[in-house]
Amino acid sequence: MAQPVKRNYSVGIILSPDDDVLLQKKGRGYPWKSSESWIKSNELWVPSSKGSYYFGLFGGGMKEGETLEQTFAREKKEEGLELLSGEAIPFLSQEFAERTDSRNREGTINYSVVRFDGNIKNFRDKEAAGLVLACEEEICGYFGGLIFKPNLDAILILYDSLKKGTFQI
Repeated sequence: MAQPVKRNYSVGIILSPDDDVLLQKKGRGYPWKSSESWIKSNELWVPSSKGSYYFGLFGGGMKEGETLEQTFAREKKEEGLELLSGEAIPFLSQEFAERTDSRNREGTINYSVVRFDGNIKNFRDKEAAGLVLACEEEICGYFGGLIFKPNLDAILILYDSLKKGTFQI
């Protein structure tokens, strides 16, 4: 297997007023997908089976010289979320490593939380097959196995922090 691509990422967890998470539905051609669940194997998260769809958060890889804020602003524009005007509040950074048959990557994912008005009709995501708002119960249930495991963990940590009052937005 090729050497891992090392890259840091800036990712936004976008919350509605009801604390629903805005997810992007990735299409069949998306290279980082799973329809079942992610499993930890030798400290790496790998898909337990390949599937047709995958739900992701918003953001992407940092380019040389970019700050986290600049990366997230660029990604919002690239993904068609320019109308998202809420402030991105830094929340969590976590290291990850991921291996699939065709890709090999690792780095740090830097999560920020952004509030929006809950109206997804104003967004025209350029990179997704669709958008969905998912509540905590849906994230823990149906969508849980369809979200990249480190992103799922970050969402669950956010929900726990909001409940405990250790993070406010």
